[in-house]
Amino acid sequence: MIAFGSNINIEPLKRYFDESESYFIGYDKYIFEMLNENSVLYDEKIDKVFIFIDLKEMLKDNFFNLSNFEDKMNLKKTIDDFFDVVERFLIKSKKILIINNAFLDRSTYLTYLNFNSEKYSFLDVENYYNEKLRVLKKEYNNLIIFDWQRIVFEYGYKNLTDNKFWYLGRIKFNSFCFEIIKDELNNILKAYTGKIKKVLVLDLDNTLWGGIIGEDGIDGIKLSEDGEGKIYRDFQKNIKALKDLGIILTICSKNNIDDVKEVFEKHPLMVLKWDDFIIKKINWNNKVENIKSIAEELNVGIDSLVFIDDNPVERNIVKENLKEVEVVNFPENIENLVNWFIDVIYEFFPKINLTKEDIKKTEQYKANLKRSELLKKVSDIEDFIKNLNIELHIYIDNKNFISRAAQLTQKTNQFNLTTKRYTENDIRTFMESEEKIVFLLEYKDKFQNEGIIGEAIVKIESDRAVLDTFLMSCRVIGRKVEYTFLYEILNYLEQMKIKDISIEFIPTKKNKFVAKEFFEKINFINNENIFIAKIDDLKKHLEKFKLLERSKIDRN
Repeated sequence: MIAFGSNINIEPLKRYFDESESYFIGYDKYIFEMLNENSVLYDEKIDKVFIFIDLKEMLKDNFFNLSNFEDKMNLKKTIDDFFDVVERFLIKSKKILIINNAFLDRSTYLTYLNFNSEKYSFLDVENYYNEKLRVLKKEYNNLIIFDWQRIVFEYGYKNLTDNKFWYLGRIKFNSFCFEIIKDELNNILKAYTGKIKKVLVLDLDNTLWGGIIGEDGIDGIKLSEDGEGKIYRDFQKNIKALKDLGIILTICSKNNIDDVKEVFEKHPLMVLKWDDFIIKKINWNNKVENIKSIAEELNVGIDSLVFIDDNPVERNIVKENLKEVEVVNFPENIENLVNWFIDVIYEFFPKINLTKEDIKKTEQYKANLKRSELLKKVSDIEDFIKNLNIELHIYIDNKNFISRAAQLTQKTNQFNLTTKRYTENDIRTFMESEEKIVFLLEYKDKFQNEGIIGEAIVKIESDRAVLDTFLMSCRVIGRKVEYTFLYEILNYLEQMKIKDISIEFIPTKKNKFVAKEFFEKINFINNENIFIAKIDDLKKHLEKFKLLERSKIDRN
């Protein structure tokens, strides 16, 4: 549930958010509610808080007192007092707090002094607020910055505001602006919860380059450093950057593969390279079947895909037959291609944090395809696992992996006992607690170091342990990794003289098969989704599964 507060009237946002999932604390009550630990903002139902600050309103009459601009102490003190409240709330509530950066309207009584006078300018006050916010963000992982400044620069302040409603009801923004704020906030929440798309499926002709390679040839396609060809080259630069953020690139094109390869290998102005694409469906087959095949080979849900194709007929066929795939309309005017693509990024591929695992995503998927090829060649699963040369590294309360640990709880669904979602601040608190232990599993084999792919959070209750969280990336399931990870955790707990372990399983649509089946298989007793076992008995049973030998535990 998300709570909303502001020093201006943002009630029009209510129309965009479900009443049961949102709470509005009212105009200019945010300071009181943040300071009052009995307020609704501290209620356990509220897990996210959005505070929108209008800096001019925060400064109030001080903004119109010219003497305040000479030393700016009064203005900065107001900002300092606000951020003292914010910091206290971040510490006390441990909620996710979303706050906007600041923009002060350039049209003021200061006229040209604002840029030409060092003394009489509010620009450094705006910068002071924004710098305080950035510094706070570095210290508190449960703070997220809402980029209001970017929105203003993109759309123009006067296009977002309405003076009539400001004087009638302290509503500063028009409906167009509230729509943008809603979209931006939803994108932030998608990024935070990991509900973003994973794969970009791209056509080639008149998409990555201008023209048709089969007709125009390598010298005839439009790809250059000027004119229309530069539009496609800049488009490719943005796609390449998206790949570096961990988005998987694939090709789905009706074409002759030799013609396409020639472009990638010989055209001097191709930004994207052949190896940037994990799967390349370049043939004359139906694109619907090719896209389904891409999802299957990558082992991702069909709803993880975004499809870009200049041809409206092809788009419509995919849209009609694969309703879960995001099929985006290609811009009619090619000069808008790059800006259009940036809008697509914000909607489908938003990012708040970037982990090492994100950066290595393309290599991880390539390694997984190599493992699939190996599996086809060996006689049985035991040979397959043996040939992988798997090494496991288990870290305990290692703060270097806080971001990744939080990300795993947000994104992992199928092999996840409870699908509890934790913030970076939550993980840090668990690691510093004497009552909880955070185990993280790093996976490596002869193809790739996959990074941190497993996590367990254990609560210690005297001589008994409660497995609060146990999750695993599905791409390593079936290689005995999950058995070995649990065995090593039990081993560690046994050394602490703990004898019993229990788990509360919270079934969902996605975890009720994979996760539940695993724990029933290894001899846990299931009593209405409460799994219990003796650690000694459980270890003996796990040993029957021929556990992996190459594992190491680090206590940090």
